[in-house]
Amino acid sequence: MEIRNQKILDAIIEKAYRDYPGSLAMIGIYGSFCTGDIHEKSDLDLMILINDEKGYGLSTTFLLEDEYIGHDLYCTTWEALENDSRFEHPHLSKLMDSKIVYCADDTHMARLESLKARVHTANTAEAAEKTLQEARQRFSQAMTAEDLTNARYHAVGTILSCQDAIALRNGKYFRLGTRRVFEELGAMENVPANLQELVDSIVAADTCDAIKTGLTSLLRAVEKLFIQPHPVP
Repeated sequence: MEIRNQKILDAIIEKAYRDYPGSLAMIGIYGSFCTGDIHEKSDLDLMILINDEKGYGLSTTFLLEDEYIGHDLYCTTWEALENDSRFEHPHLSKLMDSKIVYCADDTHMARLESLKARVHTANTAEAAEKTLQEARQRFSQAMTAEDLTNARYHAVGTILSCQDAIALRNGKYFRLGTRRVFEELGAMENVPANLQELVDSIVAADTCDAIKTGLTSLLRAVEKLFIQPHPVP
């Protein structure tokens, strides 16, 4: 896989120099290849940071026919990382944990480090409250759903917003991906004791009433965290 990954990186850099000079700022690897959760079909998660709109030409989707692994290469702008550095959501692994494997200029690295430093000093209290409100809105939509499909759809949104609100309440971001979210939440200080049990009951529910009952218990448990004083990072 290391040989495969290097070929992909080399191809991006070559294309950038040939077709989009000055557009590519840096490339970083994040996701499973940084956390160690890799398997033979793991795709490569890349932060392809660009300086201008021309750089979007580096975005591509392709399938490695010898391995039958699909790859989606998306570009990231400095503006997007600036927004991430405000710590208004807990999905910051691309910004915070990317292993930089290519950098066109040392000034780019300094700029990246300044954004990461901003995250470390951010107060997430307001973002946590806003995300909890989003969870309440999705909860309301689930509670008024009249069929199982819509109830499940809004239940998923409620669960995800609740998880994000908990992470922000703790001043933390997710590092390990969706498959290990409960592992990360469980390591945080202010978390409902039975969080995974509450979520599992919603996922296993096969009627609208059961979903709504489970969501009510989940939201109440998360709201209790917000009654307490906001923890000091």
